[in-house]
Amino acid sequence: MAKRSPAAWLRRAVILLVMCLAALLAVRVVLRQAPAPRLALGTDVHDAVRAVARDQALAAVAGEPTIRTPHFIIKYPAGDRADAAIVASQVEKAYAFVFARMGGRPADPVVVRVETRAALAADLGVPPNQDPLGAYWRGVIWLLTPSAYLSGTAAQRQAAFAAVGPVAHELTHLADDDITGGRMPAFLDEGMAQYMQWRFSGYRWLQADNTFCQPHYSWRQLAGEFDSLPNQALAYRESFAVVRAVEAASPGAAHRMLAAIAAGATSAQAVRDAVGSREETALASGSAWSCGSGRASSASAAPAAQTAGATVTSRAWPANASGREPL
Repeated sequence: MAKRSPAAWLRRAVILLVMCLAALLAVRVVLRQAPAPRLALGTDVHDAVRAVARDQALAAVAGEPTIRTPHFIIKYPAGDRADAAIVASQVEKAYAFVFARMGGRPADPVVVRVETRAALAADLGVPPNQDPLGAYWRGVIWLLTPSAYLSGTAAQRQAAFAAVGPVAHELTHLADDDITGGRMPAFLDEGMAQYMQWRFSGYRWLQADNTFCQPHYSWRQLAGEFDSLPNQALAYRESFAVVRAVEAASPGAAHRMLAAIAAGATSAQAVRDAVGSREETALASGSAWSCGSGRASSASAAPAAQTAGATVTSRAWPANASGREPL
C-alpha cells in the first residue's frame, strides 16, 4: 500500500465525514416521511408479546396446583387451596361484569397467579412494605392471597374479598390493554380500573391524605409523572375523578375516550373528543364533587374496618359509594 501524506489522510477523513453526515440526513428525512407504525389492537406483535408473557407466567409456576374456571387458569401455592377457592368464587362474576360493559372478551383463559406477600413483591419487583393487593402485566393478573389481608372464617373472607378484592380492577386493566392495543396512559388506566371496581362492588380508595380539600395535581402532572407523584393516594383518586366525570358527561363517553386512545390520541385529546370540553375541565369537575359536599368522601375509614365479619388487616376500606353511571 502506498504511503500517503498527513494532508492526504486528512482530506480523506473529511470526505468520509461528509458522506456519513449526508447519509444520516437522508435517513432522518426518510423517517420523517414514513414514521414507524404504532401497535394497534389485534396486531401480531401485541398479541405475540402477551402470549409470551402468559407462557412465562405459567411456566414459572408449572408445579403449583391449579383451579380452572370457564375463563380463568388460577395458579396458587401448595397448601393455599382455601384462598384460591375464594378467588375462584369471584373471578367469573367480575369477568361477566367488566367485559359486558367494556366490550370484547379475551381469546384465551386469563392466567391468575395467587401469591404470598413475599412472592408477590418479588414477582413485581417492589418492596414488601408496599403491600400491593394485585397487579396486571401483559395479559396476566397477580393477586395477593386473601388471607394475607383478611381474617375470619373462610365464608367471612369470601364475603370480604367480594367487597374489597381487586379482581374487577385488574380485569379492567386487561380490557383497557385489549381495547387500546397497549396505548392506555397510566393515570387513565388506573382511573378506569378504579371506576369499574367502584361500579362492581362499591369500593373506593379513600383515606385522610387523598381528600380533595387540598391542592390538586395538574393534568400535566397526572399525564406525565403519575407513577412518581409523591401522594399516590391523591393521584389515584384524581384519576378516578377524571373517568367518573367523563362518563357522567354523556352515556358512552368513556368508550369514546378509549376509542380515541386506540386510534393514537393523547390523553388530553381523547378526553376532548369524548366530552367536547378541555381536559382540565373534566379534572376540575370530578374533583369538585367531593370537597365540602359530604364528610364521607374526605374522611378516612378506620384502619381495621369490618366487612361481613372479617377484618381487613392491611388497609383502610371505606363504606360503599352511592350513585351509578351508565358504563
